Amino acid sequence: MAAVVLSKSASRGLVTKNTATAKITLSDGQVVVADKTIILKNSNILDVDFQNGAVDTSSNVNDVLLGSKAKIVTLADGKKVLDLNGGYVTVKADSEYFNNTDYTFVADFKKDATAAGKTGRLAYFNGSLIVSVKDNGLEAIVKTNEGSKTLTASNLGIADTDWHRVGVTFSGETGFAKL
Repeated sequence: MAAVVLSKSASRGLVTKNTATAKITLSDGQVVVADKTIILKNSNILDVDFQNGAVDTSSNVNDVLLGSKAKIVTLADGKKVLDLNGGYVTVKADSEYFNNTDYTFVADFKKDATAAGKTGRLAYFNGSLIVSVKDNGLEAIVKTNEGSKTLTASNLGIADTDWHRVGVTFSGETGFAKL
């Protein structure tokens, strides 16, 4: 997996300032100039880069720890990836992860040649999201204050050793979830 990104609709993040200027002419001919600066923030609350170790490059700079079986390996093309191998990655719990009304989770993954027929959990965010890779499909469990919703997608052609991308988007305002 090259990177894991979890985003939400608004959070702390890299700040960019954008200024708009409006020139308004009143009925008496007087001109009023108004400047409005809008601060836009990067909405990533977790952006783990495995190229330089397991480092969170989001503005939260979360502590990312590899469990005992998980390791970073270098592929033949020189890219570094995370090999979970039945292990896990722990990220320090931060209030940014809880009670999100909108979020998107995206991860790239591929199965090892010996993983045929095996399933495993790709992501587990306590109280909000679980993403599991099945033999030839995906399952996402989205948790809200109204209960849990399970989304499944099968016959996806992922029972191979190619790279695949999974994305889960949830909107608390509309109740819409997409896998």
